[in-house]
Amino acid sequence: MINVIDFILSLFRDESQAAAFVADPQGTLVDAGLSNVTSAQIASVAATAIPSLALGNGDPVVGLQRAVSNHYGFAPATDYQPTFNPTWPRRRPSRRRPTPSSPATTPPNSLAITTPS
Repeated sequence: MINVIDFILSLFRDESQAAAFVADPQGTLVDAGLSNVTSAQIASVAATAIPSLALGNGDPVVGLQRAVSNHYGFAPATDYQPTFNPTWPRRRPSRRRPTPSSPATTPPNSLAITTPS
């Protein structure tokens, strides 16, 4: 995790690396040899390395992008988007029409009381 701490601290020391991270966080992490680091690890290490750093409640990578952009005062290369943004397909209404029950398909009433006539 020392490498992750060094990486996060370098984002606030080196403006060119910070600009690269804001433009392409995944590529910058891969270039730094941190391709297997999870978002949860980034959040944990960032909180340890820079206790006053607020990453927000969403994706910690996006929070780190925002913090780095704000630190240097440059606009991000792209809009920040959450990493989890599912789109669900709409369900179509059923086109089957209900069919009336016919006496032949209706099961007999097994509880019916019959009286002899």
